[in-house]
Amino acid sequence: MHVFDERGCETVLDELDTIGDFVAYLQAKEEFFGTHDVLCAGEENLLAVYLNRGRVFPTADQPIFIKPDSWEKLIGQPEFKAKQVEDRPSYIWDNLLEVVGRDVLDGNLESAPALTDSEKALRVMARENRFARRMLGKA
Repeated sequence: MHVFDERGCETVLDELDTIGDFVAYLQAKEEFFGTHDVLCAGEENLLAVYLNRGRVFPTADQPIFIKPDSWEKLIGQPEFKAKQVEDRPSYIWDNLLEVVGRDVLDGNLESAPALTDSEKALRVMARENRFARRMLGKA
């Protein structure tokens, strides 16, 4: 079970805004808490550690303390800001999903495939994580 407070939930969903990225985080978090004693003030600080370490959590034979200012330090880094700029083209993919999805629901597709075929295609498109969407958006 994952429990988020309002700030943590908003931060996680803003940063991990694809289903692939979000699920990968939840799975990594489950494994991390299942094998380590962790003291952390706020989901956003846990997310900062995960992102700052290349989307993996640390390993240690002793309890892990995550500093309460980890998120604020991460978002102040020039690398973090540069990643946000680099991610901008990835939102083209998100817009494409929204437009095609709307057309599927409204029955406006030219070839008019069955909804299940269209839904399958949209699900494949939606599986792409933010980095893959960045590459697709640039293409």
